[in-house]
Amino acid sequence: RSGQPLQECVNAGSNVVNMSLGRKGDPLQSEINAYRKFLHDDNILVVSAAGNSGVNGNAPFYPAAYDDVISVASVSVNRERSYFSTHNSQVNLAAPGDRIRSTWTYDRYSSQSGTSMATPHVSGVAALVWSHLPSKNAI
Repeated sequence: RSGQPLQECVNAGSNVVNMSLGRKGDPLQSEINAYRKFLHDDNILVVSAAGNSGVNGNAPFYPAAYDDVISVASVSVNRERSYFSTHNSQVNLAAPGDRIRSTWTYDRYSSQSGTSMATPHVSGVAALVWSHLPSKNAI
């Protein structure tokens, strides 16, 4: 299902896609194929939240755990791994994700924590770098 919105990003000319979402469970071959296509054929860098299972076994979180997706963990203001952040062999990078001020319901702001809060930092930097080096590709 996550392939449809990603295809819309491809069609719109996106180079970097932030995915502050995911699921536990087993890898699916259809998803493996889709993310491989987005990276290798469509030149799309997919950046995804690694998950918040750090205190519950560090289970893989998809799509972040796929080889063709950048997996982002969370670090605190002290530059230490956030206690909740998944920290398994699939994690590629870490970014601030602990007590991040964000928009919230009813025109308010709220401090939130999670790898979903860390992922936009990496996506934003990737997009900024790509904007200065447009001849480069996602691989």
